[in-house]
Amino acid sequence: MADVTNLVQSKYLNGEEVGDQPKIVTIQLAGVEEFDDGQKVVVYYREIQKPHVLNKTGLRKLYGLYGPETEAWRGQKVQIYGEQLTSGKFSGKWTVCITRPPQLPLPQLGQPEQHASQPVQNEEVPF
Repeated sequence: MADVTNLVQSKYLNGEEVGDQPKIVTIQLAGVEEFDDGQKVVVYYREIQKPHVLNKTGLRKLYGLYGPETEAWRGQKVQIYGEQLTSGKFSGKWTVCITRPPQLPLPQLGQPEQHASQPVQNEEVPF
């Protein structure tokens, strides 16, 4: 009997592999590569082994976030997650969605870092 696992697995990232839980990843490299059906943008993430072939929606998202030059995308963080499509000709297929990563909360100005072992003193500050 023959093992056909290699025949059904893609060398490119797909949404089912990513899963529906968002992951923040770093763009290591991006560029245009030639495929049988034309040129496509391929993104390599530092944290994921397989490259990601962008669909038009993903390309528009990265273009909007980081500009038209793929060199400028290098080192940028994005959030990705897999989603199973529910309508249209690709219904039932999985795709990789790209979003801007959630912003980290900024420290509040004038608020000293508090430690559990140090009570906060209510002192007035002369201005």
